[in-house]
Amino acid sequence: MEETSLYFGIGLRLALGVLGILLYAGWKVREHLANFSFSILWTKNKPFWLWSISMIIILLTVVTISPEAATAIKTMIGLDITNEPTSFLSLGWALAMISNGAVKKKIDQKN
Repeated sequence: MEETSLYFGIGLRLALGVLGILLYAGWKVREHLANFSFSILWTKNKPFWLWSISMIIILLTVVTISPEAATAIKTMIGLDITNEPTSFLSLGWALAMISNGAVKKKIDQKN
């Protein structure tokens, strides 16, 4: 029973992290809704998606394997990602923002 709870917690945190990334992407493309395309959002921004989602997975893996690491992460970024699963929503948003700032072609730019 405890194993099911662990998997549920991991899945919930992953889903919330990805939802945070999706919310950020939705916010950035809000001005382009008249000519919006999911295929363009995905294909033209693969590095953004891959980096953001992989960072969520890496942080989730580290915290799952070593819960003590969450204290260090909380000190660094201020989010309690062990005790508050919804903090992964904010974490996803923040990682997406960092990722978008690091690439030359931003997610909200046209072709």
